[in-house]
Amino acid sequence: MGAGVNAVTRSGTNDFSGSLFYNFRNEGNVGDMADGQPVTTANFNVNQMGFRVGGPLIKNKLFFFANGEFERRTDPGTEFRSNQGGETVGGNVTRVLASDLDALSSFLSTNFNYVTGPYEGYDHETKSDKFLVKLDYNISQNHKLSLRYNSLNSERDVLTSNSSSLGFGSRRSNLNALNFQTATTFSLKRFIPEF
Repeated sequence: MGAGVNAVTRSGTNDFSGSLFYNFRNEGNVGDMADGQPVTTANFNVNQMGFRVGGPLIKNKLFFFANGEFERRTDPGTEFRSNQGGETVGGNVTRVLASDLDALSSFLSTNFNYVTGPYEGYDHETKSDKFLVKLDYNISQNHKLSLRYNSLNSERDVLTSNSSSLGFGSRRSNLNALNFQTATTFSLKRFIPEF
């Protein structure tokens, strides 16, 4: 079996028109119970906004259309936390001692001038800007010209590696490990213009 999708970008018309939108989500929009059990959700924030505008430059001949979409997102880098000593491992409390992580961070800073950043309570950021500009020209009854410019400019904090290590599965934070912020993320940037 197969399928095909053909998406046609909106065009300007003889009437000026436009619209704006804004959406948001955060932990307050998520339920706190699942199958009768309490669920803890880490803080996150997603904001999306955008616009569209179009109309005639020359009535019945030349039309323009422009669209922009912007997203700003914040997600927790980890939902796990260090063990303060003597705590029971489970839930989001790891077996990794906060005192060990603090000592390692201090050692790396003192001896190698390497700043590890926090090992809990940090965020990953996502930023995305999308633009589209389109011109449509009716040259004659049988000939039309359409010019389109697309742009995507985005950044996202991502894990440097998610490979398995020490038989614990993922290198992401888990009950056996916590990652320092600077050791786990780098900012992935993309700028993709298209004509």
